[in-house]
Amino acid sequence: MKKAHIFWVLVALVVAVGAYLLYNNGFFDGDKKEATAPLQVSLGSLVDARLYELDGGILTDVSFIPDGSIVSRVRRHDIGATASIIMPENEIGNVLVLENSGQSQQLSDASSIKDAVAISPDGAYVAYAELNLQFGSTLYSENVSDWNIKLLHVATQEVISVGVGFAPYFIGENGTTLVYSAENGIAGYDIASKETFLVLPELAVEYTVYATHVSPDGSFLVPYNSVTRKYNVFAITEASPLEISAVGNVARSFEKIAVTNNAVYGIQRNQETNEHTLWRSALSESFLSVVPEELLYTFTLDVIPYQIIP
Repeated sequence: MKKAHIFWVLVALVVAVGAYLLYNNGFFDGDKKEATAPLQVSLGSLVDARLYELDGGILTDVSFIPDGSIVSRVRRHDIGATASIIMPENEIGNVLVLENSGQSQQLSDASSIKDAVAISPDGAYVAYAELNLQFGSTLYSENVSDWNIKLLHVATQEVISVGVGFAPYFIGENGTTLVYSAENGIAGYDIASKETFLVLPELAVEYTVYATHVSPDGSFLVPYNSVTRKYNVFAITEASPLEISAVGNVARSFEKIAVTNNAVYGIQRNQETNEHTLWRSALSESFLSVVPEELLYTFTLDVIPYQIIP
């Protein structure tokens, strides 16, 4: 075959592959849209955690770092801080690491299992959930009642045990209040008075996968309703003392959600085809019942279970 023929064959092959990739990423499909903000998708169990960043339909593996694998991570772009729970090699437990202003600081040892980390708006505190079962008897539990909320003061390294629960979030301009899923409902903790209180006892959940969510700016509380099997939306009108008002509910029954960019991102899965659809429901205090939604992207994941993390 002549060189000119080989050249044009290669050109045709590149064009064909490019067209195929564009088609599969929804370029020619009006119903498939590029995700407006990256989300992290965690595939597998806590021990074999897989974190993928879903950005524009491309899954990029971000699970592993030189010091081990990432179990949970949260970023506060407003103060440039990142808190990560990392499972070091050859360890059963995991460690808590805070990165702030270019400095990395290890805040705990690997003597316990931790998950669901949060950073206060001023960076003074880090909150997380710690497994309260006997260390070594299990590496994870899906039951909210098996976890304790811990509050760590970064400067002094003091750790306060808040109470039984999972998925803590800071609310208020200076992060004056913690909100989390307790075994008897949505609970709160006032950092100044060190008092706990119950917010929504009717929205208690048994499993960590249905733990409550709070928008990064602390404006919305998005708990799961086990009766309707949908997520309710409440506007947080006052942080301390905590005051909320009902806004509505997310229309679809999502398998997983994340709350970020003033929206609820929810994933639905077709069990027969394993096709996943990513939906976005914008948050606003003006809604009265159902929060409107927008289809962002359709993709396939062959590994379950997974989580999406903002």
